[in-house]
Amino acid sequence: MIFGLNISQSKQSPDSYILGDWHCVKHDYRGYQKFSLKQAEAIKKIILKIKQNGFSYSKADFVEKCDFIGWQASKYDTSEQLGYSIEYRYQKTELAKLLKMTPVDKKGNLSCYNERSTFFLKGDILIKTCGGYRFYWLKVKKK
Repeated sequence: MIFGLNISQSKQSPDSYILGDWHCVKHDYRGYQKFSLKQAEAIKKIILKIKQNGFSYSKADFVEKCDFIGWQASKYDTSEQLGYSIEYRYQKTELAKLLKMTPVDKKGNLSCYNERSTFFLKGDILIKTCGGYRFYWLKVKKK
């Protein structure tokens, strides 16, 4: 069983909470795979490093880096289907509890696309679609 910090109980802002290192706890398929199964398995074994103005997958040079100005946090909008693969995994009641974290430019517009775009926080699990796979990340605890 995995235990961690529940962001809803934390005094940290969501954008500062996601900063740091994350390790993958599982992944699943969502349809079209841009990356091979071997690449997906490699992502499962690496660290996702999230900074205030960028994030990267350590030792996965096949994933493009994303640089941006900051994060925009918002509740998941369940009023319409937005085309995220996560909509096929969770019901609207669960989606309504998700926090959507989007990298934005200085005007507040989406600055990264495809596997470099939106993250979702579900409790203390960070969900990210990358290369056709949905990855579930848990924050690495500082020693």
